[in-house]
Amino acid sequence: MVKVEKKIKVHRGGKVVDAMALFDTGSGRSYFSKEFAEKIGYEPLEKPREIPLAVRGKYAKLVGH
Repeated sequence: MVKVEKKIKVHRGGKVVDAMALFDTGSGRSYFSKEFAEKIGYEPLEKPREIPLAVRGKYAKLVGH
């Protein structure tokens, strides 16, 4: 398992937001704060959606809360 903390820039809707990200190869989920969600204009999904991953035949479920 590898954990790396890094400064990143998130581009969304013509805006750029600076953030600190923690990349954890052992994690099965991704999270961000409510404050960050508001900064980037995040709107939760009404229902979960599956998206394809880089590994053939594997999918991830997007869940918006």
